[in-house]
Amino acid sequence: AFAYAFLGLATAAAMLSKYNIAIFLAALFLASLSVRETREAIFDRRFLISVTVAILACLPTLYWSLTHLDDLLSHQGGLGVAEGGSIAKTALLGIRRLVNAIVNFAGLPVAIFAVAYGLAIRKQTEPPQPVRWPEKLLWRAIVLGLVVMVTVVVAAGITQFRDRWMLPIFILLPAALAMRFDAMGQRGRKTQATIVFVGALLAVLVLPLSWYMHLHGGDSRGGVVRMDYRSLYEQINADGPVKTVVSSWFWVGNLRLVDADLIALDDETPDFARSIR
Repeated sequence: AFAYAFLGLATAAAMLSKYNIAIFLAALFLASLSVRETREAIFDRRFLISVTVAILACLPTLYWSLTHLDDLLSHQGGLGVAEGGSIAKTALLGIRRLVNAIVNFAGLPVAIFAVAYGLAIRKQTEPPQPVRWPEKLLWRAIVLGLVVMVTVVVAAGITQFRDRWMLPIFILLPAALAMRFDAMGQRGRKTQATIVFVGALLAVLVLPLSWYMHLHGGDSRGGVVRMDYRSLYEQINADGPVKTVVSSWFWVGNLRLVDADLIALDDETPDFARSIR
């Protein structure tokens, strides 16, 4: 019973920390139902303890959300809801941008793993072990997470994504890939070592490259680090006091270090027009 109560508490903590973790939880729940070894735990009566604890822990936040729907939905503009116009165009636009976010988030590691996996299969000398239920659970959770995400995108008409929003879907991907390579025996373990080396090498190379981009430019955000924000603030106020600045968060957010009373806005700010002073 204690383990089920702790599961409910952990579930509530995950939900309250980031709402989109619900996609991960839904995918994991559906995957657990599809695997015989974990289905028994879901149908156990003690699972109701987990559900009850999770609901009770989330109840204050749920109550506030239901009584403050305007505040809850105030950020939906940042999701680009119904941006495509018609239902079909919105769905296609949302799926296209979802695919783009997935590629940006997981494209490079998946490509590295795919190359390594292909080489490992070609040189493999021993047959791989059959897929065990823990690995099966992880792969099904990933696939079902994508299905849930696409369903939410089409049903809600979402067209705007941040790459980091893909984390709840692909958080299990490294573990699933590691299990697959383990099942391939000695060749798979050697391939894992190669992947770790390549990943560490890329991480080391990215550090100086990222600093170069910040210090010497690259895109419009390149001057964020080297900008003299006090001088910029004085230029903005040269013709009179300015109370509101509208631009990218990368710029206007730092201006508040100079003037804490300055109102900094971007196009995702709820009630944008009413906030201007």
